[in-house]
Amino acid sequence: MNPRIIYARGSGNGQRGEEAEGGGYDSATFWSRGGPADGATLGGSEQAVPMPSGAFGDGLGGLTLAGGIAAALFWRERTGQARVVDNSLLAMGAWAMSFAVAGCAAYGLERMPEWRHETAPNPVLNAYRTADGRFIQLNFMQPDRHLAELLHVIGRPELAADPRFADDRARFDHREELIRILDDAFSTRTADEWRAALCGIEGVWAVQQTPGELLRDPQVVANQIVRDVTATDGSTFKLVAAPLQFDEEPAATERAPAHGEHTDEVLLELGIDQDALVELKVKGAIL
Repeated sequence: MNPRIIYARGSGNGQRGEEAEGGGYDSATFWSRGGPADGATLGGSEQAVPMPSGAFGDGLGGLTLAGGIAAALFWRERTGQARVVDNSLLAMGAWAMSFAVAGCAAYGLERMPEWRHETAPNPVLNAYRTADGRFIQLNFMQPDRHLAELLHVIGRPELAADPRFADDRARFDHREELIRILDDAFSTRTADEWRAALCGIEGVWAVQQTPGELLRDPQVVANQIVRDVTATDGSTFKLVAAPLQFDEEPAATERAPAHGEHTDEVLLELGIDQDALVELKVKGAIL
């Protein structure tokens, strides 16, 4: 009836196939069936790794769907044609695991080779446990560039000239030895002490943070990633803002409207009078 309307559909299993009408939830459809759960669970584990946060696939799927709607609006602006935009939890799970899926397809594998901490192919792309039981994630994609600096920070500068660690091939062949050295080094200081020691080095690293720490993270605060929201009763609570910002302005983060909160306001603007509103409410057509 209105060819300019853009339809956006978020489903569990997609719009085609025998299970198109079946239900779908994050932990089952996105996390487990889509593949992330298998990717997060080490072989031989007696328990599956649970999804790390509620609405994990929903959040990713919603952002992706919003991008599709924006593209459809642009298409309509250019061509006058509306589109139907689809996304599903199953598609999001597969997309999140696209690197592993493509690798398995290319090499005929059931799952990608599993690298454990002690056998990581790049020892400085690995997480190390601190004296207080925390973890430091190193993300040095160019070991030739960053290893010497790290070895200096941990107090082992002489290892930069060690032939076992001279280049990528040598480091791979002797990776377990280097990982043991880094394990021993990182176990001697707390996470806060490593924060101070590693501050200012060129390579990228991070302490694995708790949600509570994230709330206090200076970068989170500076970029207003978490915002205060006022509830209907005047109290405030915190929510993570939408990740996109335009012109360096954080997204407005407001409470969701109460069920039917704006019904009267909208219908009055459309010209429906109060008597008609009452009649619609009596009939149960509106709240």
